[in-house]
Amino acid sequence: MILGIEKYNKIVRELIRKSFPELKKSIVFISYIEFPNCNHSASVFEFFIFEWIIVFEKAKNYSKDALVGMFAHELSHLAIIKKRNFFQKIAYFWSWPFSKKRRADFERRTDIEAVKRGYGKERIELNNLILKGKTKEQLGERRKKGYLSNKEIKYFMKKYRK
Repeated sequence: MILGIEKYNKIVRELIRKSFPELKKSIVFISYIEFPNCNHSASVFEFFIFEWIIVFEKAKNYSKDALVGMFAHELSHLAIIKKRNFFQKIAYFWSWPFSKKRRADFERRTDIEAVKRGYGKERIELNNLILKGKTKEQLGERRKKGYLSNKEIKYFMKKYRK
């Protein structure tokens, strides 16, 4: 998966250069993990001195636009986290495992941030791949987790003229 990691690094570096100036001095590691039946395409972790994006097997065949949408979402997480002071970060991460509402609010805010930065079209491309073949119950669960629907993404694209 070395070629994939190089492709992922190139996309992330370009996104940071173009749209995430607050992350220019950040050390961002990217790993690929084959984790069968994982529901996520990627996850991000902030460790105060470096950031780590894990790309899961589910994303290995995504189009470039879908990958851009996925990484714009993950980098939006980091951009939001970077704005917090040390104590806000500690309080937030301490409460993370105990509050579904807080996690859902953060995912929603993150999706909106990615759209504000101009990646609505790519988020829709990613959504279309993720939502393909999902049942109504599964779609409802995704909504409960805070992720924007395509309709909501289009609304925010219009609102922020992106």
